[in-house]
Amino acid sequence: MQVVREGFALSSNTGSDIPLYTIVSGSGFRGSGMPDSRWFTEQPCTALLCLVLLFCPAIALADQADDDFKLGVSLYRTQRYETAAGSFEQFLQKYPTHPRANFARLYLGLSLNSIERYSEARP
Repeated sequence: MQVVREGFALSSNTGSDIPLYTIVSGSGFRGSGMPDSRWFTEQPCTALLCLVLLFCPAIALADQADDDFKLGVSLYRTQRYETAAGSFEQFLQKYPTHPRANFARLYLGLSLNSIERYSEARP
């Protein structure tokens, strides 16, 4: 590796040059501080890790929604209908457009029907 280009700025305090950046050939980085395309092909594990970390919040949110839905179903199956109804109501408030929202509405209606809250069970 060899130094290709360096950038300096003049310090107002000391009057000497302050190094801003150094570009080294073969480093995989350009002056912008971003990796070039070669970096992604030479470092596949690191690139994969970057992508996973980028999408982790979305994965965690999807898992939480599924966990909340499964909790409600589990409560319904163990005949704890009052608690199941509350769980499905919370699920529908937090995730109204989730792919399982219609199933949550169905289970909510069934739970309310089981505890004889018929007027609330109607759509």
